[in-house]
Amino acid sequence: MIRALQKRVLFSSLVLMEPRNYMCTTRRTQDKANKSAMDQEDKEELERERHLRERFSQKIQEAMPQYAQQGPESCSSGTCGAQQTPSSMMFFRFMFFLTSLLLLMALLQVSDKNSPFNIMQNIPWWQLPLSSVSYFTLMRALLPYREQRRIKEEYEVASRLNPKLTLDQFFAQRYPNMFQGYQTQQQEVVAAVSACLASANDLNFVRTISRAAGSARDIRASVDNIIGTLKREYPHLFQNTGAPPFSSVGV
Repeated sequence: MIRALQKRVLFSSLVLMEPRNYMCTTRRTQDKANKSAMDQEDKEELERERHLRERFSQKIQEAMPQYAQQGPESCSSGTCGAQQTPSSMMFFRFMFFLTSLLLLMALLQVSDKNSPFNIMQNIPWWQLPLSSVSYFTLMRALLPYREQRRIKEEYEVASRLNPKLTLDQFFAQRYPNMFQGYQTQQQEVVAAVSACLASANDLNFVRTISRAAGSARDIRASVDNIIGTLKREYPHLFQNTGAPPFSSVGV
């Protein structure tokens, strides 16, 4: 009976050990399978990233032909990168120096305190020659900005050659018919504006001239409108003939 019990115990122990060994073997097999699957996924991910990098670099080379011409041997030598051609370098330098020169010229124009126009604008208007102020007022009211700038630069160059040259002399010499109307000569217009300037206590008449000039698309028509407006606003300054009193104009 004891032998029978021992056989039963041994038999049951073997039966219990076999499932344990089977379970351990199953776990190891599953771990190896999972590890190989993860390694395979990592390899596939790396392969996808490599393909994406190659496609991206290919698109860059297609978009920038100068890099595509270098070839892979230049990249292996360590010279692959953003290399500019000599023509592009020359163009970049030219644009840089041109922009710097234009900026410097603009700063000089702004900071030039000895400019005749800057000096004239800093002096009180009642201390300036009436004819010069009249020409300046007509220029601001009738001419576009580009034309004003061109005349300003031309006058500054001429004043450097002749420091005593006034603005009215400049217009009389170079632009004797610029402010001429259909019915009025330029001298009459300047005399009328100068007479109104001498009679006015402030510069409100400048606004009157600007409103009378309008858009100034037709300068000659705008000049006639200015004369008509001045005759209505300052009737006591005009004689029976409709002409302004030239004797009241002082320089």
